[in-house]
Amino acid sequence: MSSTDAFFNSGGSGYPPFKFEHIGDAIAGTITRVSDPIEGTDLNGNPQTSIAIEIHTDDGADWTLWVQKPRMIVAIADAVRAAGGAGTPQVGGRLGVRHHAEKPSTKPGFNAQKLYEAQYQPPASAASSDFFARTDAAPAPPAAEALI
Repeated sequence: MSSTDAFFNSGGSGYPPFKFEHIGDAIAGTITRVSDPIEGTDLNGNPQTSIAIEIHTDDGADWTLWVQKPRMIVAIADAVRAAGGAGTPQVGGRLGVRHHAEKPSTKPGFNAQKLYEAQYQPPASAASSDFFARTDAAPAPPAAEALI
């Protein structure tokens, strides 16, 4: 049985979805589970692939981050690459995602598009108590300091 089958057979994530309702909403914490890609459809019936990332935050809460929007996928992928990785964030790593701005829709009647920024630390360096601690002498990029 694949982990996607196990995910659905268990009723999906047992944690509430984290919603980015307002500019500035953010989540950061340790990744406890990453699902396989889940194939489905959006509200218009178009194919859509999602990944559920379960995150345990420093305040003890557990959330599911549903990664399905292209701009969030790009932000997380860029953060993983910036941390020296490739592909999917790993269990035990730390992930922070923030809804930092909106882009007006070019279609009348449509909502603005949410823009995201992300920061990732792979599991080997995630043990630091400071999410943004750096192990090298290079200064942190400005976005990292303002992320969360």
